[in-house]
Amino acid sequence: MDPPTPPKPAQRPDRPVGARPLVLGNLSLAVGRALGTVVVTVDGTVGEEGRQLLEGVLTDLIEGQGNLTVAVDLRKATVDCTAVIMLGAAAERARGHGGTFIVKAPPADVHAALQATGLDRLMEVLPRREEAS
Repeated sequence: MDPPTPPKPAQRPDRPVGARPLVLGNLSLAVGRALGTVVVTVDGTVGEEGRQLLEGVLTDLIEGQGNLTVAVDLRKATVDCTAVIMLGAAAERARGHGGTFIVKAPPADVHAALQATGLDRLMEVLPRREEAS
């Protein structure tokens, strides 16, 4: 008799965040901490599955671990529109816990979408260096 097949891992990390990057297809999420801020560095395309993975990580960092300052670095990311809404929801969760949510270096279309929807008022948006003038 064969041993039972272990369940597939959930898209939410089941190990301490920051241990090593989470990888899903061409998407990589690396979590680090510096000066009281948790930074999630996103590298690759955030589509539907990537959005779910990123949402799980952010939920764990904000609600599960109680981090008060969480930043998402999108400098190397391509982001679809559903992820923009998810970023707004994460910012609301952070504010609900008395925290701060930061989006660093979003692509121009993401920055424009955050402004057009008013979601930028829920978070700090730090523009890309070439846009900061």
